[in-house]
Amino acid sequence: MTPTLVGQTLARVELSYYLDLITEEGAVLRMEDEYALSVGDQRWSTANGDQEQIAAQLQTLIGLPITEFEPTPDGGLVCVVRDARVTAAPSAAFESWSLVGPSKERIVSGPGGELTVWSID
Repeated sequence: MTPTLVGQTLARVELSYYLDLITEEGAVLRMEDEYALSVGDQRWSTANGDQEQIAAQLQTLIGLPITEFEPTPDGGLVCVVRDARVTAAPSAAFESWSLVGPSKERIVSGPGGELTVWSID
């Protein structure tokens, strides 16, 4: 079973070397390589150096539920809060993104987009 964030509430957004989205339920979604944010017709991307703008936009969504969380077949990710769509592209050489859930379940998008899932069932 693949862990999901759907229905969890965004509690914090932290930007350092990574972008962390932390839910009230205790999950941590970490964007580790290239990621982007789309809101309506606006788009920001780390490829353009927009990390701070992305974090600032996501800060405005704190307290709202995550409505979509979908790892893509190529190892990327789509995560949606209200009308904000965060996407992470798979990386050829690095981990792209990871999730540690409140029950310690984990997903890692490794080099080449290979998804590894650990869950406690």
